[in-house]
Amino acid sequence: MAKYVFLFIIIMCGKGSYTLAHDILHIGIIEAEKIFVDHNLQLLAQRYSIDKAKADLIQARLFDNPSISIEQNIYNSHTKTYFDPRSQQSGEIEQLIVLAGKRGKRIQIERYNVDIANKEFEDLVLSLKFALRANMIDAHFTEKAIAIFNKEMDHIARLIDVYEKQWEKGNVSLMEKIRLQALFFSLKTEQLDYSNQMIDIQKQLRLLLHLDPQVDVKPKIEDYDLLAIGLETFNIDNMMSQVQENPKIRIAKINTLAQESNLQLQKRMRIPDLALRVVYDKESNIVRNYFGLGISMNIPLFDRNQGNIKAAKAMVIQSKLHKEYAINEIEIDFYAKLDKITKAYHFHKSFDKLLEIDLNHLIDGVSTSFEHRNINMLEFVDYYETYKETGLKLYENEKNLLIGIEELNMSLGQDHFKVWDKIDKN
Repeated sequence: MAKYVFLFIIIMCGKGSYTLAHDILHIGIIEAEKIFVDHNLQLLAQRYSIDKAKADLIQARLFDNPSISIEQNIYNSHTKTYFDPRSQQSGEIEQLIVLAGKRGKRIQIERYNVDIANKEFEDLVLSLKFALRANMIDAHFTEKAIAIFNKEMDHIARLIDVYEKQWEKGNVSLMEKIRLQALFFSLKTEQLDYSNQMIDIQKQLRLLLHLDPQVDVKPKIEDYDLLAIGLETFNIDNMMSQVQENPKIRIAKINTLAQESNLQLQKRMRIPDLALRVVYDKESNIVRNYFGLGISMNIPLFDRNQGNIKAAKAMVIQSKLHKEYAINEIEIDFYAKLDKITKAYHFHKSFDKLLEIDLNHLIDGVSTSFEHRNINMLEFVDYYETYKETGLKLYENEKNLLIGIEELNMSLGQDHFKVWDKIDKN
C-alpha cells in the first residue's frame, strides 16, 4: 500500500511542471537560412581564411626589396679626425633577381590556396546549412511527438480525476486507479526524454542562428509535399556529375594541383637566384669615385634542394591518394544515401496519409468508450500504446526521409530536391 501511495505522490507532482519563460521565433527554413548566412559566427570567422589566402597571394606577387648599405671611415689617421668627409666613403645597392620562374610558381600555389579557402568556406556553408535544416526538421517532429504525449496525458489526467472520485465511492478498484496513474507516469517519463531532446535541438539552433539563450525556434515547415520533389524522375548520371563538384572533392583536386606546382617549384629551387649589385666608393684604392657593377650567386655544390624535392614528390603521391579516396568515399556515400531515401520515399507513399487523422479520432473515441465502461482497462491501455507507438513511428519515418533528402542536397552541393521553397513563399 505504501508503494502505491508513493507512486501516486510522484505522479501528482509530475502533473505540473516548471519551465523557463522563452521568447518564440516562428520562422521558415529559407527565412532562417538568411539569418544564418549573415549571423553565424563560424561562417563569419571562416571568411577571414579567404581574406588571409588573398593576402598571401598579394604578398607572393611582390618583388623582393632592394638592399642598400653605406660605409664611412670612422677615423682618418692622416688628418687625425673622426668622420672626415675627405676620407673613404662607399655605398652599395643590391637587388635579388629570382630566376627559373620560381616567383610565378609561388604565385600559382597561392592562387590554388585561395581556391581551396573558397571551397572550404563553401563546404562549411553546406555542412552548417544541413545542420540548420536537420535541427529545424528535428525540432518540428519532436514538438509533434511531445504533442502526442500531451494529448494522451490530458485524457488520462481527466480520467484519473474521475477514477479518484469513483474509487472513493467504491465504484472502481484500486488496481484500475493505480493502473491509470502508472500509465500517466510512464507517458510523463517518455515525454521528459523528448523534452530534453528538444532542449539540445534548441541549443544547436541558437548557436547556428546566433540567437539569445532565451529564444526558442518554432519552425514553420507544414504543408510540404514530399511526393512532388522529383525523387521518381531524377537522372542518376546528372546527379553523379553534380557530386563531382562537391566541395570536398574539389578541395582534394585543387590540393593535388597545388602539390604538383610545389614539386615544380622545389625542382626550380635547385637553380640559385642572382643578386645584382651597384657599388660606389669615393676614395677607392683603385680610382677616386669608383663605380662598380657586381653580381653574386650561390654555387649549388652540396645543397641542390634534394630533400625538399623528395618530400614534394611524396606529397604529390599522397595528395593523389587523398583525392582518389575522397571521390570514392563521396560517391559510395551518395549511392548509399540515395538507396536509403528511395526506399523510405516508396514506404512513405505506401501508407494512408489519413492515418494520423484517423488515429487522433480513434484516441478521442477510446477515452469516451473507456469512461463509459464500453472497453476494459487492458483494451484501453492497448489502444493508447498503439496510438503512441504508431504516431511516433510516423513522425520518425517522415523526419528521417526529410533529413535524408537534405543529406542528398548537401552531397550535391545544391537544393536539387526542393521541399521548402513553396512553404516560404506562401
